[in-house]
Amino acid sequence: MPQPSHLVLSASRGAVFQLDEDGHFIALPTPTGQPIFGVTSHHITVFAAFSQPSTISGARARLAAEPTAAPVDPLIDDLLNWGLLTVEGTARGHQGGFGHIEAHLPMLADTRRVHAYADAIRAHAPGRTVAELGCGTGILSLLAAEAGAEWVWAVEESDIANVADEVLHAHRRRGTVRVERANSFDVAPSGPVDLLIHELFGVDPLEENILRIIEDARERWLKPGGRLLPMGFAIRACAVGGPRWRHGSESRQRVRRLADELKIDLDPVLRASEKTPIRRIDPPTIQPTNEECLSEPITLLEVDFRSAAMAPGRADHTAVIRHEGDVGAILVWFEIQLDETRSLAASPFSEPTHWQWQVWDLPETISVAPTRPVTVRVELRTTEGCPQIEVVDVRAG
Repeated sequence: MPQPSHLVLSASRGAVFQLDEDGHFIALPTPTGQPIFGVTSHHITVFAAFSQPSTISGARARLAAEPTAAPVDPLIDDLLNWGLLTVEGTARGHQGGFGHIEAHLPMLADTRRVHAYADAIRAHAPGRTVAELGCGTGILSLLAAEAGAEWVWAVEESDIANVADEVLHAHRRRGTVRVERANSFDVAPSGPVDLLIHELFGVDPLEENILRIIEDARERWLKPGGRLLPMGFAIRACAVGGPRWRHGSESRQRVRRLADELKIDLDPVLRASEKTPIRRIDPPTIQPTNEECLSEPITLLEVDFRSAAMAPGRADHTAVIRHEGDVGAILVWFEIQLDETRSLAASPFSEPTHWQWQVWDLPETISVAPTRPVTVRVELRTTEGCPQIEVVDVRAG
């Protein structure tokens, strides 16, 4: 039976695909898991379509252009049954695993993040009415109350709202802060507020459907001239090179050698890998050195939450090369603009945060030099009203 079109699925990050001695695909949900047989190249193509969380309808639209004769829905059912796809939530702003305290501990342990928000809240909350969108454990609402907010309305859809209520009770702030367990689209404060606080950023700051959620809250919750905190963000990137950053090209070379050894055609796998070359790494697991950062940072996208309207399209961004080398990947991060003077960057050039970096592995390395800059082409797509940015081409100038 087809799954609901609005369901958001994501590919299992630990999944491994291999070829057995007879040249048949097998899959491992985790590197040490039990093998799954009956996997086809069509399954791998569909799996790759969910390398970033996506609605089923959005994946169907992307897969419609693929040269596959196999129906998509049965393949999705197989991947779900095998544990190779997992359910994230719905397009309304999924809560995923954020109802569990384990998801919030890394955020609280990220002292750079908490202190940056605390400084901005202390500057803007005193004497004002405040709403927090997706309050989690309630710490930002608590900080607003402690800073002297007139009252705070905190909205949280998941079970973690119970923890937020306990945190506020422990600080005797239940009279100032009210936690409402609800989806933000379904509720509104008793009156428009002066300050709207939010922290809905995932590794990809667009993946939590953040623009749609904040736009709705801004239009219905915030007073004219009220303040959004943060007020926007930027997605930035740099070209990196060196042996540690050749994951894409070296993996493809090994697959080609395997195809030659077994005398089989693995071009469908290689084509699928070109369409979804992204992976995620934990800072500072692979902290790039100065020598590995071959380019100066470039800005791929800027978003102002006060008027976040973005048209789909492509754009080219030229990176200034610091020194010559072979580019193996594009390292992507984001920077939050808390207010006019305060920002928080999840950057390889600053102290690590809990946010992972995105790495766009290139299928082949590219030689660059200060006289030969690199151009990164990105495409902004919209699927069911949710924008997604993708690196679609990288080439030397």
